[in-house]
Amino acid sequence: MKITSLLIPFALLSALTAQGQLPDSFRERLAQASRENKTIQCDFTQHRQVRRMKGEIELKGRFYYDNAKAMALEYTVPAGDKVIIRDDRIILRTAGQVTETATSANPMLQQVALMIRASMTGDLSQFGEGWQIGYDETEGAGTVRMTPLSRRARKYIDSITLRFDLENMTLDRMELNETEGGHSVYEFRDKRFNLAVDPAKFNP
Repeated sequence: MKITSLLIPFALLSALTAQGQLPDSFRERLAQASRENKTIQCDFTQHRQVRRMKGEIELKGRFYYDNAKAMALEYTVPAGDKVIIRDDRIILRTAGQVTETATSANPMLQQVALMIRASMTGDLSQFGEGWQIGYDETEGAGTVRMTPLSRRARKYIDSITLRFDLENMTLDRMELNETEGGHSVYEFRDKRFNLAVDPAKFNP
């Protein structure tokens, strides 16, 4: 599976305009955690159900975030693939081939980068307006359910569900349901905070 498939859901989100609400206490705790967590390292697993295909595709890897540098998803399955968001650049390494695109030259790609950063780090302020949002808490988890309001968005996205660990206020699970039946789940585990990240992780 090509690594560019990771970007597709966020590209569809990039043109949305709508609104939603979250409890002030949740927003405040999330913002505080975002300020405190200068770096994040964790394992991730992506399960994707593609429309018209039987079974799920499973991808695995390691996620690196440094708020002073960049973020990267380094895949172990498929081995060697990588996504890097650095400054105004999105860098993809797929099957040994590297492509680099300036987000500043393309407003949609700029929004893609923002959406990936928001979803992976839990900084929902970057989503802006554009959603009908529901929220509930159960067993130490805060769950944000987001439904797009615009007709254009609903052609592609049915809903997004984000589950946060209320102890450290970081993203545990992200589920994306596409209107025509596609389905992706990203799970993040074994998180480590505020440890030095090798700068090489942000190079292709």
